[in-house]
Amino acid sequence: RGKSTRKAGLRSKKGLLLGKDKRGYFIADGFQHALLFAPTGSGKGVGFVIPNLLFWNDSVIVHDIKLENYEITSGWRERQGQKVYVWNPAQPDGVSHCYNPLEWISEKPGQMVDDVQKIANLICPRDQE
Repeated sequence: RGKSTRKAGLRSKKGLLLGKDKRGYFIADGFQHALLFAPTGSGKGVGFVIPNLLFWNDSVIVHDIKLENYEITSGWRERQGQKVYVWNPAQPDGVSHCYNPLEWISEKPGQMVDDVQKIANLICPRDQE
């Protein structure tokens, strides 16, 4: 059993934290995607999301409507030297970081038109038919 988990790449030092047994942590090496389905209040946040936000050293994007994950993990991530942002345009008090895609438009005349067209296509894609 121990060899098979190691052979499967589940005893890595870095990666996605999946669980723990008496031998140590199950950590999937590399960049993984995760999808969790469970009812409200079943422990997805405290059992998976928060441990991984504290363990994962690279960038993350988290859909966190109630800001619970942010409140618990942002201080730790900042102390590790990471920049932490909250983008919440629906925030009633208007406090949110912002993103302006127009900042990416080059000031060079030859590049400017191309950049504007790319952004326009992202906002209003043409019908592919």
